[in-house]
Amino acid sequence: MDLQNISQNGREYLYFASQFWADVRQAPDFGIFAEQVLKALTGEPLEEFSRLSTIEQINNFIKHLNQQRCLLVIDNLEILLNGQQWKDEGYQQFFSCWKEQGKNSVILLTSQEIPFSLQYESWLMLKGLDPREGGNFLSSLGLGTNHSQSNEEQHELENFSQILDGHPLALRLAASYLRLYCKGKDILSQARQAGLISFSSITKKASDEHRGEQTCLERILQQHLERLTQNQYLSLIDLSVYRIPFTEDAAAAILEVTEPIETLKILEAFVQQSLLTKSENSYQLQPSIQKYIQGIAGEQTVAHQKATHYYQQLITSEPWSDIEDISAYLEIFYHQFQLKCYLDAFYTVEGIADFLDLKGYYPLLCNMYTQLQNNWLQNETNQKEISIIWNRLGNVLYLVGQSETSLYCYQQALQISRNISEKRSEAIALKGLGDLHNKPDFFDKAISYYKQSLYIAQQINESYVEVDALSGLGSVYFDMSQYDESIDSYQQALKRHRAGGINTLKDRKTELYIIQALGVSYKWQGKHSEAIQVHQELLLIAQNVGDKDYQYHAFFGLGFISYVQEKYSKAISYYNEALAIARDIGCQRQEAFVLTDFGRIYCACKQYSEALEYYRQALDLNSRLGHQSGIAWTLMHQGNVYSALEKYEKAIGLYREAIEIYNAIQAYREVTQVLCAMGIAYDLMGNFNKAQEIYQEAIKVAQSTKWGIYEAQSYLLQTLSLAKPGDNFNALLSVQKAKSLFQQMGIEDQVQHCDAISQNYVFQASSPSNLHFEIPKLPKLDLLEQENSTTTKPTKQSVTSPNSQQSATSSDVAFSFTIIFYLLISLFILANFIQGHFILGSLFLLTAILFPFWQIFYSKVLRNK
Repeated sequence: MDLQNISQNGREYLYFASQFWADVRQAPDFGIFAEQVLKALTGEPLEEFSRLSTIEQINNFIKHLNQQRCLLVIDNLEILLNGQQWKDEGYQQFFSCWKEQGKNSVILLTSQEIPFSLQYESWLMLKGLDPREGGNFLSSLGLGTNHSQSNEEQHELENFSQILDGHPLALRLAASYLRLYCKGKDILSQARQAGLISFSSITKKASDEHRGEQTCLERILQQHLERLTQNQYLSLIDLSVYRIPFTEDAAAAILEVTEPIETLKILEAFVQQSLLTKSENSYQLQPSIQKYIQGIAGEQTVAHQKATHYYQQLITSEPWSDIEDISAYLEIFYHQFQLKCYLDAFYTVEGIADFLDLKGYYPLLCNMYTQLQNNWLQNETNQKEISIIWNRLGNVLYLVGQSETSLYCYQQALQISRNISEKRSEAIALKGLGDLHNKPDFFDKAISYYKQSLYIAQQINESYVEVDALSGLGSVYFDMSQYDESIDSYQQALKRHRAGGINTLKDRKTELYIIQALGVSYKWQGKHSEAIQVHQELLLIAQNVGDKDYQYHAFFGLGFISYVQEKYSKAISYYNEALAIARDIGCQRQEAFVLTDFGRIYCACKQYSEALEYYRQALDLNSRLGHQSGIAWTLMHQGNVYSALEKYEKAIGLYREAIEIYNAIQAYREVTQVLCAMGIAYDLMGNFNKAQEIYQEAIKVAQSTKWGIYEAQSYLLQTLSLAKPGDNFNALLSVQKAKSLFQQMGIEDQVQHCDAISQNYVFQASSPSNLHFEIPKLPKLDLLEQENSTTTKPTKQSVTSPNSQQSATSSDVAFSFTIIFYLLISLFILANFIQGHFILGSLFLLTAILFPFWQIFYSKVLRNK
């Protein structure tokens, strides 16, 4: 292209600050693809990128492409497709988001198939170069005699290009062949003699154009291969086993050439023949050439063995930072698998499985173990390894949300391990089954599985499994609101884990997870001093090892505790640290949680406009992420602001939206939080019957999901809707139920809160003229949400409201009448017994005893009216 003929604006359009050619012929997972592209474009390591959710990876990817003008070429796109469906949905989501949000940069795709989701984009069907361009291309490849070649020679080149349909690779291969093996002019004549034109009839007869091109290439390749020496032919066959670009050292290893200059000569000869392409210091076969050569190669055992040996010399020991550090292991696994050395391939993937798990490369890990499971037939000698494969698959499928398939895998592992008395695999399978049953309807089963796993692990002194089982018990007890048991389990897990030594990255991550979970349990139990101490320990260790994810959780936890203690300046300081980390690692879900908590602080300070602005930012982020739970969470907090502003109808509308979303995603526990907030709104409106109805629904949901803490809060809140209409007996009874539940959970500050309400209530009842009842103050609880087997607890808005200062006239009358009645009847009873009128005194005494029952009946009649 002649840039001189392009306008200035056109030249600017062709300028790119950075470019990257992504060859996806190996069908990488989207996360790996995005990480490698961003790393190449930025030149910087991407910490925690692989741990982000797919939508967060996409948002970070698009954000960078929008910041500076980049050219991204994605070659061989058809490899990512299975028919018209994407093998990895991450690619489909990326292209969908790019169409809506992408700007500044250019993405160029090459594909032999058009994906259905991209069929309406701008596609240019490449039918080959036109005759003039093809002739010029052949001339540039050395087929022209000189710069002043004749019109006849130029016409001859154009005709030759037209016969080859202008296919660039076919032209390049044909030119290389003619340049090496044909001399002089009359190219067409020599091409006919070489048999390079006879395939044109085959091409024209082929009904499928793409298949015709392949026939052209195969014919030319056949001519090339026939001209190679025996050594060259065998060398090319051997080099074709490399599935990724290879260096001169890799070539020397497989060709068994000792002199570097000899290796270079062989490779450069193949480059001249267009059989290899060269990029910087690496070489690679064109995909179509490699496919053809492997199709005629036959058995390649020796070549795969040599490749395996070469990569074994490149492996590095831990610590590893990203996927490139273990690339040698991935290639070793590939070659061992091609050799059907499944046992060796198994031990290779086992060596990197924990790293892939910790970094979140779940699809890659799942693919490797699935290949082994599908091809390695079970026999008497490999049952132990097969049970481990089933356990690994169960774990990774659980982590990506495929619970049913995960359950099947764990059941297979359990059956095999019990058949062969393999205790470690049995304990791991039981722990995995415990994870899958850690949900409200199956808590008892989960505990049973965890305890069985723990018992076996202790019997065989397997510390890792023992720690996992104890952590599992801590998690299920936490979900059951049994915080004392949860804390005890986590403390045992931490003690046992440290006793075994902290030697690897996995060990350190496990320690951080347990510390965080312990801190969260203390926080929910209201033991703030212990929670602060644990979170500070978490922060110190995370900073020492450079783990930004757990630094975020430490700052976030400390910020929340400060917020609960109404130390708002300190809370803002901690949250700012958490926000900076979330943005640094690109975790937008965490960023949204921090923004929500900023809103809560401003709401607590009655700066409602500022609170709504933070909630708007959080809602925007959650909406872009498609994070339904986050959207509902933010809507509930917006409702709390409008409730505080006495715009109750708008608040209730937002609460209903939140409940609808939570029900849709089956987050029933979170529904109880919204119901409690809605009940308060109805209380403040004076609609006590509706409030009572809402609280009863909250109690039922909390009981069905076994969420004790919000069952207790629901009982505590309904005291208002009972007391205001005058149902004093049931109001006090509701407080006592709440107190009993708080006592079971060991939440002492709430027990004292219930006592204070009861005592204050009774004291005020003795002075009816001063009687009023305040809305019970809810503790500022976290959002109950578990992600990636980590106790990540983004916070929940404190559902509080202004004091109710209105006089309860009906309650005043009722209490006044009660006190006067008992004073008078006491005098009558005393007088009759003194005067010896025992029968009459007994009647008055019986009346006094029955009076409370009549009062309860009368209160219910009033409430029904």
